[in-house]
Amino acid sequence: GIDAAEDPPDDFYNFTADDYARVSGGWGANQAAQRASAPLKTEKIRRQEAEEAARRAPPIPVRLLFQRGLALQGTFAATETVSAVQDFAAAAVVAASGGAPGLHLYTAPPKTVLRD
Repeated sequence: GIDAAEDPPDDFYNFTADDYARVSGGWGANQAAQRASAPLKTEKIRRQEAEEAARRAPPIPVRLLFQRGLALQGTFAATETVSAVQDFAAAAVVAASGGAPGLHLYTAPPKTVLRD
């Protein structure tokens, strides 16, 4: 088993082709049929629709987990960048401990450092 105090190795979370086939089921065929019957759109229209969808999206909660079980949570608009989250985290770390040297955010699993 895996000790609760340590993270499992990154390969523990590998998503295999079998996993994908089981999860996706017939989704791909349905999506292909929908795309074939959809009207063609210019890049400008697609961009405008994406911006409108982002404006309509509700605020997104982001939870940052630190060592020793500490958690920091904030909400961000769908249009905000990773740098906004980094600034939020750095401000909280500076306020709590007086410094944030080498602060970087990453997703897990697998560990991927976030950049703008």
